[in-house]
Order: sequence, then structure tokens, then C-alpha cells
Amino acid sequence: MLDRLTVERLEHVAACGPIVVAFSGGGDSAALLLLLAAHFGVERVRAVVVDHAMRAGSAVDAKQALDFAESHAIRAEVLTLSWADHKPRSQQAAREARHRALCAAARRLDARVIALGHTADDQAETVILWELEQAGFDVAALGRLAQRMRAIADQVDLGAAELIARAATFQDDAISVELGAWSGHAAVRERALAVLICAASGERRAAPSDAIARLEARMLTPEFCGATLGGTALSLRRGRVVISRDSGALSGRAGGSEPLAPALLPVGEELVWDGRLALTASAPGVMVCAGGPKPRIEAPDKAIVATHWLLVERVAHMLAAPKLGVQLQDAANRLNIPKP
Repeated sequence: MLDRLTVERLEHVAACGPIVVAFSGGGDSAALLLLLAAHFGVERVRAVVVDHAMRAGSAVDAKQALDFAESHAIRAEVLTLSWADHKPRSQQAAREARHRALCAAARRLDARVIALGHTADDQAETVILWELEQAGFDVAALGRLAQRMRAIADQVDLGAAELIARAATFQDDAISVELGAWSGHAAVRERALAVLICAASGERRAAPSDAIARLEARMLTPEFCGATLGGTALSLRRGRVVISRDSGALSGRAGGSEPLAPALLPVGEELVWDGRLALTASAPGVMVCAGGPKPRIEAPDKAIVATHWLLVERVAHMLAAPKLGVQLQDAANRLNIPKP
């Protein structure tokens, strides 16, 4: 799926105009083309196929890409590059010529945005948004903006992990966020807040991204004193925002969520309660039920119940893509983000 940062940037820059997709016919650019068409509508998306004419069969590939786009009701065209006999046909020259052809097509279509997927020359262009008016249709500017957008996309999760490690403290069933350390790119802050709310709520899905963005903006205002979102309650305490489970979400609300049902703990086996707490009973007859943000445990005499809050593990699970190098630091119950 398209990340929210990409969609918002596209919507802002493209306004109501067309969106040019540099379509190679490969899997990545096909996915990008179809995702954009699904989100913005086929009438706004234009597929531009650039035939670099550097090898036999390139025209056939371009025609296949054209047919693919048109089979999905997306308007498409093929631009064929022409080469003077004396001009070297290097990959770099082909790339620059391709960019110029895309710029010309964007001008003609009155498009302010070009979106690119992975290309045949294996450039890491995954999704590039080019603000055509500001860049002045300059090929070098396209490369610089591509690098910046790629860096933003690659660093959102890593930045969120670093922000959580810097600003968040885990306190059993709650997470405390120091507002003075809550800084950085808006997309990184919103991603970090979404992860913390999902961890503190025990829910399997994060709250809607637009709601997260609004709440994150409110957190930084002097008027903020508290809020509820995604099954959590946020409160302001001495310059820190405490994120804890919303009691109302556990007990159930009229016309809303169902109350969390009581559970009988199996002997010697771990049971995860509300997605946040691991419980293990040493004897039969131990019951756990909602009693506020923390559970109420009813146990017979001499029964021992081992408890382990899972908020740190939940955060790490949501952030622990291999490229992030996120590890748990069990002794301090904190995230440890190794330096690259």
C-alpha cells in the first residue's frame, strides 16, 4: 500500500491535476500505477512509457506496458528516445534522456507531479515525487529530490524507533512521553505516536492515520490536557504525556465496544490478557477480569500468578524490521537503538 506521507504529498502537490506515472511495465511500477489509480481514480492517472531504444525488443516491451495500462482503463502513451550516432548510449545518458522525456510529457499534460517506480536500470527510485514547478524541470533537481524523498521514506521507522527510545519511558501498563524530547519530522512523530498508542491499547491495528496526525498536533499545543484514541487515554502530567489503556474501552460503552470478558487462567500456561499482559497461574481457579486499566485477579489461597507487561515487546515487534536493528534492553525495560 502507499504510505500516508506519500499520499499526502501527492495530494498537496498535484492538487486536482493529473499524475504522470513513469511506467516501465515491471512489477514495482505496475504496483505503483494500480495503487495510484485506485486511490486517485483512473481519470487522473496517466501512464508514460519511455522506450529507451537501446536494445532490440525494447519497442515490444514498451507496447506490452502500454497494453497493460490500457487494459486497466488507464490512459497511456509511449515516448521513444532518439539517439544521434555519435552520442554514447550509456545507462546514465539513458536515465537523463528518460527524465527529460518525462518532463516534456508532464509539461504537455499540465502535470505537477511525476511518480516513479523501480526502473530497468535498477535505480532505487521507489516512489519519487517531483514538484515540477519548483524544480524547474531540471534533471539534476529530480535526482536530488529523489534522494531526499527516498531518505524520508527509509528513515520513518528508524526515526520513530529513535524517537521512542529518546522520549518514552515504559511503566508497566502505561507509557510516559517527555514532550521536551518529542521532536523531529512530523511523519516520524506521527509514526512513533501510532506505535505507542497501539502498544498501550493492546489492539491489533493502529488508530487511523488522520486521527493520529490530529492528536499529535494537539499534543504540542499549550491547550492540550488529555484525549482518548484507539483504546487509550492520554493525560498530561508535569510535561509528560501518559498513554494508558482507556478503562471505557475495557468495560464497554453503550452502542460501542463490547466489554472484555473474564478469563480463567490455565495452570502453568501463559495467557495474554488484553494483548498487553502475560499471565501464568500456578494453581487452578485463577480468574482475570477487567478492573480498570489494570486487570482484577481473583485467585484462591496459595495460588501464585506471574505477570509480565508486554508493552515494550509490542513496540519492538512493530518496529523491528531487519534494517532498523531494534533490540530489547531487558534490564532497563527500554528500547536500545544501536548506531549504524
